[in-house]
Amino acid sequence: MIKKKSTLVAFILALIIGFSGCSMVKVNPEQDMKRVVYETKDGKVTKKEFTELLTYYEMVYHLNGYEMPKDEELTTLKEELLDTLVEIDLLRAEGVKKDPEMDSKEIQSQVEATISNLKSGFETEEEYKKFITDRNLTQEEYEDFIKIYTEDINYANAFIEVYTNELFDSGKEAKKVAVTVDDEKLIKDEMYYYLSQVELNYYMTTGSGLPTDEESIKATYNQVQNQMATSYLIRKDAEKQGIKIDDKALTEKQAEIKSQFESFYGEDITSYLKSYYISEARYDELTKSDALTRLYEKTISENFKKDIDVTKKEIETYYKENKESYNASTVSAKHILTTSEDLAKTIKGEIKDADSFEAALEKYQDHEEVSEAADLGEFGYKKMVAEFEKVAFKLEPGQISDVVKTDFGYHIIYVYDKNIVELPTLKEKTDEIKENLLNEKVNTKLNSYKDKILKDGDVKIKEIVDPFESFIDNLKEEYKVKTYPKVLN
Repeated sequence: MIKKKSTLVAFILALIIGFSGCSMVKVNPEQDMKRVVYETKDGKVTKKEFTELLTYYEMVYHLNGYEMPKDEELTTLKEELLDTLVEIDLLRAEGVKKDPEMDSKEIQSQVEATISNLKSGFETEEEYKKFITDRNLTQEEYEDFIKIYTEDINYANAFIEVYTNELFDSGKEAKKVAVTVDDEKLIKDEMYYYLSQVELNYYMTTGSGLPTDEESIKATYNQVQNQMATSYLIRKDAEKQGIKIDDKALTEKQAEIKSQFESFYGEDITSYLKSYYISEARYDELTKSDALTRLYEKTISENFKKDIDVTKKEIETYYKENKESYNASTVSAKHILTTSEDLAKTIKGEIKDADSFEAALEKYQDHEEVSEAADLGEFGYKKMVAEFEKVAFKLEPGQISDVVKTDFGYHIIYVYDKNIVELPTLKEKTDEIKENLLNEKVNTKLNSYKDKILKDGDVKIKEIVDPFESFIDNLKEEYKVKTYPKVLN
């Protein structure tokens, strides 16, 4: 879920933060460490404490083999880290008030594991120590900071858990209005339900979470709110049209939707629901409503299909324009790719046959001007750039190309296998093409239908304020927080 709290829950993350910078003015390190980076009603935090945290995250960065950001990116990251430090401080203060049970042995175990992991990024204990002392810290005070920081994180996480539970149990967040459609109020737990689908699909596609910058969050919320409104309007219009959905089909579709969530979240499905402020009863209602919408949409699409025709000419044109996509022929090839045309010509001059190509591949694979020298394996049409593909498919097994220029550089291609498959005829592909074109036309008409009902509906999108973000902002006011980001550099 798009929430800042998620950045605090995990204890050790490969966060992107660095420490660098230079100045023409000499600074007294001891005095510099005493400068205040932020203050609250309870006291002041100095640059020394910030540097300890910065060193910790830089060390994590080093451990994971990442390069440090520079210039403006580094400045931005330092400011974000300062904001995170403030938030952890405030959440710890709130967490202490709740007097949670803390397992001192578990915390000490976390501290020892953290220090051990950080040290594993260095070849020797001396290198680890030097990394710390280069930042005007001692090993003892740095490792004391790790202990304090670990405790802070545990208190912050304990408070976040309580806060989330209270919001969930009260139902306050879930019942807020996200969208109104024709005076019908659609509440936030439905918005979070659809948001979870967007996030899950994005993760399955990209392997990462949704972007969390302000502009992207706003766009995602708007997308989901429009989806809510559209789904509601589809159901109302389908009822108006008199469309009936079989109970068995509805049950099966709902089970299918639930299985998609539960196959991903598994035993954590309860935690997943709570994190989105969705009760189990509402989860059942929302998946049923979602299933009904999808079945209505399917029926509406089928009705559109009855009035759509695909002509013989359209099928012929589609076949002609997409003929190569039906070609199942493949070649298997190796190549040597250089950034230098002169080097490519030199290498080509040394190659006479398959054996000499292999020798050249071995000889030049570590050359600074060779981008790649590798076996590409088997590939078909439309898998390589056009210039490369054209030459590769012309070569016969055992043949080696001249130098081939592409946007990537200069290639020498060796084809060692080839499998030519006869291209399907228009007659063989007619039914498939007709179905594809029909579906394209139906989808176009369905999208136009959705756009129209959304435009014709009285839809009011509410501004979405994340409760955790709002809570943090209120805490900053309560604790009279002032930050001084210029001190960081």
